[in-house]
Amino acid sequence: MRYWLLTWYLLVGCTLATWAQPQFYLYQDTSLQANATTVWNKHEQGYSTKLAKNYINLGFTKAIVWLIVIPDTTQPIHEPVLQLGDPHLNRIFIYRKVENETPLVHVTGDYYRFSQRPIATTHTTFPIKGSAPMLVRINKRNEHITLYFRITSYHEAVQSDSNQTAVYAFFGGIIMLMLVFGVYLFAMQRQRVYLFFVLYALNGYLWVLTDVGIGFQYLWPDWPWFASRARPVMVVLAAMLFTLYLTKFIRAQLAPWLQRTVLIVRYLLALMAAIALFFPYAWNDNWMWQGFLIALPLLTICSLLAGVALLIVEIRKSNRLATFFLLAHAPTFASSLLTAIFSEGSFFDTNVFIVRYSLLIGCTLQMFLLTLLQAYIFIKDQQAKQDLELQINLQQRENTKKLLSVLQQERLRIADQLHDIAGSLLSAAKLNFASYKMQVDAANNTIDSMHFNQGLDALEAASTTVRTVSHALSPVMLEQVGFKTAIEKAVALFNANHNTRFTTVIVGCTVYQEALREYYSFLYNIVFELLNNEVKHAKAQHVLLQVIELEDGFSIVLEDDGIGFEYHPTATQPTNTLGLAGIQFKVQHFGGVIQIERNSPKGVIITLEIPLPPV
Repeated sequence: MRYWLLTWYLLVGCTLATWAQPQFYLYQDTSLQANATTVWNKHEQGYSTKLAKNYINLGFTKAIVWLIVIPDTTQPIHEPVLQLGDPHLNRIFIYRKVENETPLVHVTGDYYRFSQRPIATTHTTFPIKGSAPMLVRINKRNEHITLYFRITSYHEAVQSDSNQTAVYAFFGGIIMLMLVFGVYLFAMQRQRVYLFFVLYALNGYLWVLTDVGIGFQYLWPDWPWFASRARPVMVVLAAMLFTLYLTKFIRAQLAPWLQRTVLIVRYLLALMAAIALFFPYAWNDNWMWQGFLIALPLLTICSLLAGVALLIVEIRKSNRLATFFLLAHAPTFASSLLTAIFSEGSFFDTNVFIVRYSLLIGCTLQMFLLTLLQAYIFIKDQQAKQDLELQINLQQRENTKKLLSVLQQERLRIADQLHDIAGSLLSAAKLNFASYKMQVDAANNTIDSMHFNQGLDALEAASTTVRTVSHALSPVMLEQVGFKTAIEKAVALFNANHNTRFTTVIVGCTVYQEALREYYSFLYNIVFELLNNEVKHAKAQHVLLQVIELEDGFSIVLEDDGIGFEYHPTATQPTNTLGLAGIQFKVQHFGGVIQIERNSPKGVIITLEIPLPPV
């Protein structure tokens, strides 16, 4: 029996607690002249409307709205407060009905500094003293008004506000990371599309903060002139940045007339933002401001519809970027629709997380998808850049190969002419000189004999020079004697005609591969050019040449005890290193490396690592 009585007591107590609710009444002052006493008298005469729910949506209104609050003293609330859900109420005047008087208690709104609010919360919150009725005068003429209101405890109001701020700060941190990533992409690529993404995302997040009142509370609490204009300014900037970012992102080639149209729309939007920002307060009630309030959303909607139309046209042209861009904005469209439904009163539970923070969630998801797309574009651009560089390198290698092939053919042609024509002529001249010298010697003419000997020496030097040049230009003996013997013969040729002593160490190189004929020819030319540079410039007494055959290439090391030199491949070279520049060009053609070091106590060490060419 005791348990039945306890159950009945709890049920009745809970039922009575639900009945104990404050009463809210609405009165619209179309005359704009009513004061608090007049409104209270009108309420007592029955001209006010009792509200069944803690929500009103009056749409666009030209009246001054009065909310009459009758607190319920039976409701056990510690430190009760009245909280208005719209953070964008221009002017709010709070009166308290005390006996026959209605004194003004509080004045606040986004036309005043945030510090003027009785309680520092995003939503306008007022303390309730006792059971005296309260009259709230809300001046939001010539604007859309949607108002939520409730009586709750001070602790719950502050805690709810802190929770909301924490949620926006958490999502804000995520968005800030994406903005930093966008700045990084812009710094890496220097493309304006990444800069427009950063500005577009930043403006979107600021608009969300402005819409819920956090911007006024934390970002510009001492700028009421901006707090009341922030939303229209943010909306216009969003439309302008949307068109800028859209055209850059989808990389659309617009017709000249369409480019001019888009540019004019951007200028108009910028003008609208300037008007919204600097329009005088005193003119807010005249026809110009009302016309501006009508033109502003129309122009914004037209620009957004034009952007959507451009997206659809580009999607029909199979522009994948346009498709991705439209899909990335789907969360924002969905969250805006949910917010619109909620604002119309289809949902009333503001504690539903996805409803309460729909715009924030939609904005974050949109920025996340756009960040993924920006990363995708960045990677694609990098790949395209690398592919282009690779293609250029391949083309350069092909051109270099053709150039070297042409040079080799020209060397062969010149070498053949030197060997066949100049060599034959010099040999014939030597025979004629030798035959005539015999006649001079028989005549015992000492002076003529001396001149003939000098001529023969000059002819012999010319013949040696022609033979040396011929071997340098066309190593014809490579196929006959092999790479190793050809190098040895070239070194022997330099040893026979110069004061510098050349020593050769050759490891491997015993098999001549016909498939590497061009490769061997280039190696021979490189070795010959190194030896020739030693004779011309090094002024060395001893030179050591090492040619080592490896599994995947050749290593050529040349050491001398000459005067040495400084070699910087990226700088302008002196005349004595131009031969090395040509050698380096050939080595790089085969993907090799060249290294030059000082020898001790004097001279240089030149090391070349030349890989085998790909099959």
